[in-house]
Amino acid sequence: TTRFSQTVHNSVLPKEALLGEDGCAFRLLSANSRACFHPKEQLSTRKASYGDPTCSWRQPEDPTEAKAADQRSRTTQSDSKTFFSSFNAPEWLRKREKREVDEFETKDDGWDRSWDVPWSGPTLALGALLWLVAYVSSAALAPLLVAATRGQDISQEETLTLAILASQLGQATGTVGALSLVTRGELFKVLNFAPWKLEDGWFRTALSAIPIAVISVAITAVAASTFGVDRISGGGSTEVVAETLSTTPASATALLLTCSVFAPWTEEIFFRGFVQTTLSKWMPVPWAIVSSATLFSAAHLTPRDAPQLFALGIVLGLTYAKSRNLAAPMAIHGIWNGSVFSALMILVASGADVNEFLSGQGNLSW
Repeated sequence: TTRFSQTVHNSVLPKEALLGEDGCAFRLLSANSRACFHPKEQLSTRKASYGDPTCSWRQPEDPTEAKAADQRSRTTQSDSKTFFSSFNAPEWLRKREKREVDEFETKDDGWDRSWDVPWSGPTLALGALLWLVAYVSSAALAPLLVAATRGQDISQEETLTLAILASQLGQATGTVGALSLVTRGELFKVLNFAPWKLEDGWFRTALSAIPIAVISVAITAVAASTFGVDRISGGGSTEVVAETLSTTPASATALLLTCSVFAPWTEEIFFRGFVQTTLSKWMPVPWAIVSSATLFSAAHLTPRDAPQLFALGIVLGLTYAKSRNLAAPMAIHGIWNGSVFSALMILVASGADVNEFLSGQGNLSW
């Protein structure tokens, strides 16, 4: 049974033996056998309900053999699949064991379960401070370095777009470095960024969440317009990007990489992978999602877009909680930003006035 599989590390039992506390038994490959238990477990005689009813557990009599058996029990894996591979169990018993193990492993697989975070509150505060330092310093230094390297003024089109790309690269590198430092290398173990694990279903979860994100942001935009939020002074995040749009290949490529790759990478690692997971230690996961989405919308410094960014942050947080793979919200974020950028590029290529279009149609969340 599952309980027995977790207890026994290396087991060789009499040919017909009872295994587990519920009367489950199966046939072994070898009749010359011993039972090796974890040192804390006590050996006891158990009657079999399958096969020979007189069989019992046998403890090694020789001290040297007992010591060797104890050592094997400490070093051998207790995984139930490894455990069962040692025996010629009936097919019905293997299926039942697999079903019980699956139920045991998935009984706490709800989306609202908290993350197992080894760091504490001060680590969260220090990580947020270092992220802010990386963000500000990259935004300030990258344009100067790019302008000095190219020998051009930052107002030049290609120089400006390359400076934006360099700034985002600096923020991404600084964020990962700072958070890895304060978490002592435990960051990526917790946030679980594994895009290659398609069998986990993260990509399917991401695709199914994209329509939900579109609908949520659209409804929020309508509600914000109803309450006059769209009339708040200052440009939205899309206008900020629109001011730097260019149809030259180098500039377009730099902006596309910035918007659809490096920005999602940086923001998802910090807001979902670090903030949301850490907050789940002290509050229910739904409230951790709401808190990280609030910080996500506020960090963009565009009050007019705050409601839409908050709605998008909620969807991203829920997707991460459901998939438990940071690749899912990162993919949604990248597809979202890339789609908005592509739409703006089509407008620029067609000769349309992007700012006039945005002011007439309402703003798109970035």
